[in-house]
Amino acid sequence: MKKFITFLILTVTTITLTSCKSSAVFDCDAKVKILYRDIMNQVYIHSPDVHKIKFTSDKANVSILNDSTLLVITQAKGRVDIKMEYKATSRILSFRAQSVPEAKLSFRGRVYDSYTPMPVNEARATQNANASISDFAYDCQVEFISMDIFQIRDKQVIYSTTTNGHELNGALQRAQAGDTYIFSNIRLKLTGGGEFKGADTILKIAEAK
Repeated sequence: MKKFITFLILTVTTITLTSCKSSAVFDCDAKVKILYRDIMNQVYIHSPDVHKIKFTSDKANVSILNDSTLLVITQAKGRVDIKMEYKATSRILSFRAQSVPEAKLSFRGRVYDSYTPMPVNEARATQNANASISDFAYDCQVEFISMDIFQIRDKQVIYSTTTNGHELNGALQRAQAGDTYIFSNIRLKLTGGGEFKGADTILKIAEAK
């Protein structure tokens, strides 16, 4: 009987955005012009006078975390303006708000999710099955920093490893029907130096009906 391997969609839990350094009150501007909806975005502005600035927005909640970081959360779509005011001077920082994009696990250039199962015999046979995070849109390009892999059988962890690459073939070659894989502590990197953590992803092996 054929067996299939299924990936659940990976969701993003936290995102950190990086912006440029500056020594002047209004001479700092966000390098990454994206805010993700419904999560807390950390925006680095690196201004020594950040506590002297008043930040307001009619489409977002903005607070100061520390001397270099703003916390921004929005439910808006499209353009979001943050107004910076200091004494009689003001300026606008503009962002594009978008939903957190879906990230899917892929093998050898083909994306697999819960609607596109992968035959377990193919997973076992391949010698270079690489999993990568893909499908990020707009300005976002991502790469793995590290992740933990756990293989569970009969409620026991029978295999675990930490990888800083994309290797899954060793774990997949041990696959049996009924096994569960958990990918945890997934650290991903955005272009521009930002980093975020992916939510735990569960992979299950099941027999075909």
